[in-house]
Amino acid sequence: MILATIVFLKSLCFGLDSTQGIALAPTFLLGYQEGTIEPKTIEKLQACTKVSELDPLLRPVGLVAQSHGNGVIFIFPSLEKLEFYIRMKKELMDLFVQEEAGASSKPLERPTPAGNIPQYWFDQLSSTVMTSSNTRLTKTNPVLLQLSCELVLATDDKEVSVRLNLARMPSTTLLGKLRGSAAVEGGVLPNEKAFPVSIEEAIRNYPYVSFTLSGLTIKAWGKPIQNSAAAKIYEEYFKGLKERTEEAEKRLGQIHRDFMADLGQSNPLWKELSASKDTKFSSASKELVLAVATGLRSGSDPFSSAQDKANFIANSKIKRVRPFLGILAPIMNHKGSFSLGGFDF
Repeated sequence: MILATIVFLKSLCFGLDSTQGIALAPTFLLGYQEGTIEPKTIEKLQACTKVSELDPLLRPVGLVAQSHGNGVIFIFPSLEKLEFYIRMKKELMDLFVQEEAGASSKPLERPTPAGNIPQYWFDQLSSTVMTSSNTRLTKTNPVLLQLSCELVLATDDKEVSVRLNLARMPSTTLLGKLRGSAAVEGGVLPNEKAFPVSIEEAIRNYPYVSFTLSGLTIKAWGKPIQNSAAAKIYEEYFKGLKERTEEAEKRLGQIHRDFMADLGQSNPLWKELSASKDTKFSSASKELVLAVATGLRSGSDPFSSAQDKANFIANSKIKRVRPFLGILAPIMNHKGSFSLGGFDF
């Protein structure tokens, strides 16, 4: 009995199978969002001792395996979700440029037919309107393409986020036409509304989010690694996770910058915004200063006094600029009241 125990302990220390004397499986490390993978799938993954056994299980749940060397296999969330989102957003940005959505200095005289929106975004809008307004859209309904921009101003000790409304306003004539062609509320069945049944499902349905800090779970199996070596492997795993997502997020940031530059070809304010990162706000144009002042008035006031606000404005730099694209559908409710429903992102 004592001898058997010694042999078992040696097998753990040296990574050997106590009955056959062969090397144990590699060490597998997996990080994923809790609630996005079924427990039975995790059990199947943890039963794998070879990468070849993993492959058929990973793709259906949005995971990929990557060898880290020295018998360690990292399993990461696939970047397909984010890559798909970048492609779809670029398609929509191209439509916004084509439709001159950035020409905020002149009124909007015609809407965009819903059928002109890329299918992915039509589905998103349709789902949003069905869920929030009990209204079914068709591709013949008109929609409005709306733009805004988030500007983050910063000093050494303070940051202030300002939302600038840069949408083209519908002309009076167009507003009258929209009332006659708006989607009419009603006729949506309860099971057609896309309410998430849980927080986990809501996270899973985010268009480009594979994981968040809250609920991020780590599973490890295979050959045991102890103490500082285990800590080092965890550190390298998260470094790899960061590098993979950073690369894709940089591409997302680049299409935002390219989009603003495209808008800037016909709008001086967007041209200024596209080149404003890391510049002093005190050098901003009168138009941008006015837009920021309007944005600050419409939000909660982050300043204790007018002098505090003036000092901040005088010393701040533009730290971040991000465009937001909005799609709004005209809706007529059952009482004959007209409104706009949709989303921005």
